[in-house]
Amino acid sequence: MRCRSNRTGNLRHVSFWVMALLGLGRGCPVHAEEDWLSRSRAILDAVGKQPKPAWLENQPSVSDIRKQAMEALQAAQKPPVQAPITSITSGQAGFGSLSGYGSDSGLTADSDRKTFVIYASTSLGEAGLLDILGDAAARDDVLVVFRGVKPGQKLQQFVREIHALVRRFGEDKQPHVIIDPNRFRHAGVTVAPTLTLEEDGKVLAKVQGITGIEWLKSKTDGKLGNGKQDEGNPSAGGVGNVGKQPNGEIKTLDFGTQGPIREIAEVDLIEEMQRRVSQIDWATKKREALARFWEHAEFYELPEAAENRERLIDPSVTAPRDVIAPDGTLIVRAGQQINPLDRLPFTQRLVVFDATSPAQVEFALRLGREAAPRRVTYIATRLDRESGWEGLAKIETALNAPVFLLTPDLRDRFQLERSPCMVEAKGKAFTVREYKVGKVDEGVDRINQGQPANLQGKVAP
Repeated sequence: MRCRSNRTGNLRHVSFWVMALLGLGRGCPVHAEEDWLSRSRAILDAVGKQPKPAWLENQPSVSDIRKQAMEALQAAQKPPVQAPITSITSGQAGFGSLSGYGSDSGLTADSDRKTFVIYASTSLGEAGLLDILGDAAARDDVLVVFRGVKPGQKLQQFVREIHALVRRFGEDKQPHVIIDPNRFRHAGVTVAPTLTLEEDGKVLAKVQGITGIEWLKSKTDGKLGNGKQDEGNPSAGGVGNVGKQPNGEIKTLDFGTQGPIREIAEVDLIEEMQRRVSQIDWATKKREALARFWEHAEFYELPEAAENRERLIDPSVTAPRDVIAPDGTLIVRAGQQINPLDRLPFTQRLVVFDATSPAQVEFALRLGREAAPRRVTYIATRLDRESGWEGLAKIETALNAPVFLLTPDLRDRFQLERSPCMVEAKGKAFTVREYKVGKVDEGVDRINQGQPANLQGKVAP
């Protein structure tokens, strides 16, 4: 019974912040929408995995400037060069979701099915490419692969060039074509054309100079997986190393060169990406990313208060229906009014101000000092874009505390309308006090110099 009691108590405790999460910020007691019950149950079902919302913890739901900047920096970091695989059949130049040389673009998924892979190059000329694409057309067991793009050529340009040839075979007969340098590496392909028979990423058979699928099929029928060593000169059409050995290892049947071959005109796409990445000045990229952060930072400004004003925000919510926990425990009865402050005290003071206004910065410091020993969180509605990080550092030095950015969520939850203002709990409601700032005194000069303001005096209640 004790275990059930603890669980019930935990669910009841959680129900209060669930209700508050759904209803806070709508002003006076509110009735939620018709889907209130389903949303409540969804949250309750995940109660064991979800933390309390940030505004009920010691941290408000504010935007951490440094976290945003770190995200901007991470976007400018040197990216890892991964194996790109691009589908050309669709005519799109974006990298596909394939992974490794074992993936076949657009081919029917069948773990027991072998795939003929034709390694091609534009060095074969348009006629040679059309012959290859014709062999692969309307076949789900044939894949045409290119190593990359020609030197100096853009990926989209290359894709359009090959796709123009692919389209000649009509929508129903288009061959499967991709760019995958990893396949070339894995199969040891250095010339074009090269034809292989592959299964689960393993090369069972290989021949250079011809693309006759039926020819390779006839040479491998009955010879794969028998573990015997066939006689014959591979260059003369004999069989070299047989595919599956008795110990389970795979050795490629190599038929050598059976026809004319060409050098591969395209560069390895991975090597080309590595070359381009190595030419980028990443230190400069990081500096530019930080500079752009202030250009694109989104501020949610509030008009300046024209008079002193105090408002009370009731965070209560009213349940339109019963809320029942998964174990059948009644958490909230329909019509019951819930106030999260009954169970979760809000002990800090939020100080909201315009960081571009020296008078508001001065006033924010006074509001913060008078809150001692309670914790104070400073929230800026905007910052000086031109002064950037240096300006932020000066403000934080003056306040001797970090500064966060106002978010729409926090603004709406506490119905913030003017700045400067402060928010704190008073009984079972939140008090929002707006202040009309007076003249700036000598303390502002110290703020502008990045020094503690050392201001005197108290803020009128």
